[in-house]
Amino acid sequence: MTNQKIEQLLTKLANEVEKVQLDEVTIRRIREFENQVEPYLGAKIDTNTKHTLIDQAKQLEIEFAQRHPVAEGILRELVDTLGKMGI
Repeated sequence: MTNQKIEQLLTKLANEVEKVQLDEVTIRRIREFENQVEPYLGAKIDTNTKHTLIDQAKQLEIEFAQRHPVAEGILRELVDTLGKMGI
């Protein structure tokens, strides 16, 4: 169930990114984050990678807080869900 939630949130984030005007750097960072999360949904990953993914999501969340509140909310939910997965 949690993997499904992550997949749904990633899809929701991708849809939101398509709707808003984002700079190329931000779009690239979001895509990199998505690409790093997807392979690990069914696998165990080491502690360093876990912290890196959470840190990346939190940084993106902070950047979106004022400019893109919907994307920020999706990222916050992703961070919470990843945390519940132990990532």
